[in-house]
Amino acid sequence: MNISPELLQDVEQIAISQGISAEQFIVQTLQEKIDQLKAQRQRLDPTIPTTDQVTQIVNEGGFLVIDSESLEHIDFNDFLDNLRAEREQELMNG
Repeated sequence: MNISPELLQDVEQIAISQGISAEQFIVQTLQEKIDQLKAQRQRLDPTIPTTDQVTQIVNEGGFLVIDSESLEHIDFNDFLDNLRAEREQELMNG
């Protein structure tokens, strides 16, 4: 994953303030966003199951590997843009 130095610094600072690693923060943030998108999708189509969750997270050779459902429906560029905008809003609000 290619993360800008500025965003990585924000991630590290927030992770430290929460007493977790940057990797844990990224995983938690991704899971929260995925859950939010699933909930939105499920509201639009109640036939979509809501029980598919991340089943395993492992570190393989310095890479965080997440075993999950297909993520083809997620636009990660949009996701990261939204995270940046949310972070900027948090910083502006104090």
